[in-house]
Amino acid sequence: MKKAAILRTNNEVGDGYANAFIEEFKKYDGITTINEAYDTEEEFNTKLLKIKSKSPDIIFLAGCKGKTIAKIIQIANLLEIEAVFVGTTTTQDKIVIEIGGESVEGLYYSYPDFDANSVTSTKAKNFVKNYELMYGEKPEIAAANNYDAMYIIAKAIENCGNAEDTDCIRDELYATQNYEGVTGIQSFDENGDVEKEVIIKQIQDGEFVAVT
Repeated sequence: MKKAAILRTNNEVGDGYANAFIEEFKKYDGITTINEAYDTEEEFNTKLLKIKSKSPDIIFLAGCKGKTIAKIIQIANLLEIEAVFVGTTTTQDKIVIEIGGESVEGLYYSYPDFDANSVTSTKAKNFVKNYELMYGEKPEIAAANNYDAMYIIAKAIENCGNAEDTDCIRDELYATQNYEGVTGIQSFDENGDVEKEVIIKQIQDGEFVAVT
């Protein structure tokens, strides 16, 4: 697959995902033929028709969430767009399957290597156990990420000795390397982004399934 189209949210999140995808896709001799941003659902039909005219092999949904993902793919199916859809972490939301039904079958997405059913570290096991006791269900990645984030921030504030010293806290966060959280080993890069292992998942028979 060498031709990609991007449909993204019109904000920094969508821009960030789109730019990263374009650069990475180039490494595999792929080209992005169209990069469309939307503000409202009313634009989906028009944007998808423009994308269809480029006959992409892949359509990357950058920054899209939940029901938005389902609605985009439903409209794409009605327009008879033949392409593989690829999403991000926010794809793993039960509302995608509830709304999208069979239309979202086969959708691929990237996801942090975290599964509440198969965690191995003592820290992660305790987190999952306590979360279940409190909320009556197993945690998804958003809860696990927020848990790790709070501890990393708390450590940075502790090292700085002052919660108002934002420059120090920023530097401490950037200096974080090999922090063992419930979502795995995490390090910050020079841009302040967290590096952690990811896997590829797909919607199969109404379930979110790991394929790598």
